[in-house]
Amino acid sequence: MIAASSSSENLAQILLNAAGEETSKHFYEQLVSNPNALVIVLPPGELQCKNIFFLKWEPNKDEEVLKQSIEDLIHNLVQNLIQHKFTSLAFPAIGCGEYGFNINILVKTM
Repeated sequence: MIAASSSSENLAQILLNAAGEETSKHFYEQLVSNPNALVIVLPPGELQCKNIFFLKWEPNKDEEVLKQSIEDLIHNLVQNLIQHKFTSLAFPAIGCGEYGFNINILVKTM
């Protein structure tokens, strides 16, 4: 499984482009039909995984709020991982790219 935050348009585009047109189409259909969804589960398309999970996450500049939001995101991700009976996960360093958060905050929180 590959997991990503739906708040990063750059990361979403990179994953969707790599997965291919069918997966990208599926993502936008789900986004339109259920814009408040906490999780969007996609077929892998051209990627070597079982599914792609986009989880809703909003970054925050306040360090304590950020830590709590990361904890909530990871909790939701693990719950979905268990529900779908996955045994492995690829999880990018959220917020450390385009948002510029300190990687140490993410590492300590995880």
